[in-house]
Amino acid sequence: QALLGGESGPAAFVDVRGIGGFNRQVNTSITRAICEILKSRLGIEPDRVYVTFSDVPAENWGWNSRTFA
Repeated sequence: QALLGGESGPAAFVDVRGIGGFNRQVNTSITRAICEILKSRLGIEPDRVYVTFSDVPAENWGWNSRTFA
């Protein structure tokens, strides 16, 4: 249970990070899909879900002993 907007109950904060490609249309589509998944699988209502998007420069994203830049 989480306190969100002064009310307790299931809630979620989702942090989406990527290397380019974010825009209003993409972010809306991703947000809709995340909300549908959280509602169907965990019973969290969409008005209890917050999603943030971070566009991370390729040189600041590491994987497999190197960065993507």
